[in-house]
Amino acid sequence: MKTKCSHFLLNSVPRLFLIAIILGACLVLLTIPALADGTQTFSGSVSFQSDAQGPLSITLQSFNTMGGTRALSSVSVAVSDNAFAYLQLDNDDPLGGTNATAHITRNWTGTGPGVAYGDTRTLSSSPIDLTAENDGGRFEFPDTDGTDWGGPLTWVTTLLSTSTPAPALYATPGPGLVTFTQSVSLPAGFIDWVSINPAVRYDLVVSNPNLTIIVTVTYQYKDLGGPGGPGGAHSGSVFPSVYGAGIAVAAAGVIGFAIYRRRSKA
Repeated sequence: MKTKCSHFLLNSVPRLFLIAIILGACLVLLTIPALADGTQTFSGSVSFQSDAQGPLSITLQSFNTMGGTRALSSVSVAVSDNAFAYLQLDNDDPLGGTNATAHITRNWTGTGPGVAYGDTRTLSSSPIDLTAENDGGRFEFPDTDGTDWGGPLTWVTTLLSTSTPAPALYATPGPGLVTFTQSVSLPAGFIDWVSINPAVRYDLVVSNPNLTIIVTVTYQYKDLGGPGGPGGAHSGSVFPSVYGAGIAVAAAGVIGFAIYRRRSKA
């Protein structure tokens, strides 16, 4: 009986070491989500109706490394804009009709940490025919001698640029902010006479011009899984402890198995 028991124990020893190695490896694999890549996105906007507003700033959150438990891998800064304006025109020329096209223009620039951007564009309407003055000099539209082009001239939100500035410019050890400053020329509206005999006299009103600039920052990061790190169940001190325990158990299994093999050969 003693011989059988000793033989059983001797055969079980390497299995126990192998189990320890496998168990340790499993514990380490369980913590891999805590060390995976993550993404954070912050977005903000400002709107201009006149250059009299002066520069306007968009303030977004910096990347919080949480005391070194997260590492910022890359930064993407995407800039978009949209705009509209109402134009109303009345032909005051009694000598004849004409043909007109409306335009709105935008000219603005912006800067942020490691980035510079801007936009210069003109949006044009379809040309429209107007008769000679027929309302006694009154400002009337829509009419045969006046138009509002059926509503505002508008361009929808358009992506202008995407930049990848240095991550160090956006990373802070705790909560922080990054600022983007926009400056704009007067959002303008004007008309362009395209007929042979353009109107000599006319009334033009540009109202409710608006330009909106949107800045979106995306952070790609590595969650190191340290205390206070994000990620719900994969955060805090639990997963680093499990990771350490897995390494310890696997290492003990490897060392124990190596010692056993050496003694078995002796």
